[in-house]
Amino acid sequence: MATATDKKLLALEQKFNEVATKQEERLRTLESKCVRYEEEIERLTSVISKQQKTLNIMDAEEHQKNIIITGLSEEQLEDGVKIFDNDEDKIAFIFKALGLIFPRSSTVTRMGRQRQGSHRAIKMNVSSKDVRDTIMRNARRLKGLPPPWDNIYINKDLSPVLVHENKRLREKKKRLSSSDENKDKDVRIEKGKLKVDDEVVDQSIFLD
Repeated sequence: MATATDKKLLALEQKFNEVATKQEERLRTLESKCVRYEEEIERLTSVISKQQKTLNIMDAEEHQKNIIITGLSEEQLEDGVKIFDNDEDKIAFIFKALGLIFPRSSTVTRMGRQRQGSHRAIKMNVSSKDVRDTIMRNARRLKGLPPPWDNIYINKDLSPVLVHENKRLREKKKRLSSSDENKDKDVRIEKGKLKVDDEVVDQSIFLD
């Protein structure tokens, strides 16, 4: 025959089991919610990543129509009997020396604040990436120009995100190249892809 103590113990055990069951149900509910939240976070992260990539590509495409000219004096220049008073005429002369024609509808803008003793870089916007690339292919001829045109450089205008992305890949390449694991392997960046013995281990966000 069950004593009063046994009955109390049985009642406590039943109560404990009920509480434990409720706690397990709550735990399963929380775990289910966590899974849903994780899936939603992953989905939103993917959406944001795609939107950011689109914005980055749009920004890069805009910069693809620019070139940056450095070393061109802001002062009046003379070349024989000809005087150059403005940047457009100076650049047109440089382009003629490179075998190019000054692109129509292009714009020329000095960048930053003017400082004594230095010449601001010029951002030149052209009509298309093809025009930009044609200029860049001929820019190597700048080395043969006489003074006062001999210290001028033409470079691509890279967007800040692309500069950061290129820097990230170069730094990762440096880390991989210096590791013992890759001591005898070919580590290189090729067309925005970081490769180790022809295996792509990372790539630019601007590549699909």
